[in-house]
Amino acid sequence: MIDDSDCGTPATGIGRAEACSLQCPACRFWSLWPVAAAELPQCAGCGRPLPWVVPGTAAGFDAAIDTPALVLVEFWAPWSGSSLALAPQLHRLAARHAGRLKLIKIEIDREPGLGILHRVTGVPLLMIMTDGEEVDRRHGSPSEGQLTRWIDRWVTHRGRTAATAE
Repeated sequence: MIDDSDCGTPATGIGRAEACSLQCPACRFWSLWPVAAAELPQCAGCGRPLPWVVPGTAAGFDAAIDTPALVLVEFWAPWSGSSLALAPQLHRLAARHAGRLKLIKIEIDREPGLGILHRVTGVPLLMIMTDGEEVDRRHGSPSEGQLTRWIDRWVTHRGRTAATAE
């Protein structure tokens, strides 16, 4: 079952909506990183980009989507078999696109207001956001190949847009 551990180990004295410990897949070092950081997370051990997977809350949602990374929002539920089956694929994509993609996981039963705001009619629902705005969404659980192509297309598009702006 997926729970708050998606965020790693929350830092002592800091609420789960504020900061997470993210583990580097390269050197296994744990780095503390704010959920709503403006900068992309980097490993404090080896300096590589970290997969950025964080829980989404109504209180911190606007700050969490304010990032230079492409944002993938997953609305999920622990009672949804499709949500549970999709989770490992999303984590692999977050690792593959470390430094370019932020995955925000919103448990719909804990955050019903976000579900209403974003017109969630079923789970899982995946939403792509750039510059704080929704630009695409997918309902259901796509195959790993479909999901990878969809995310790769948006990451590539976001990279071209950023390069053009510089």
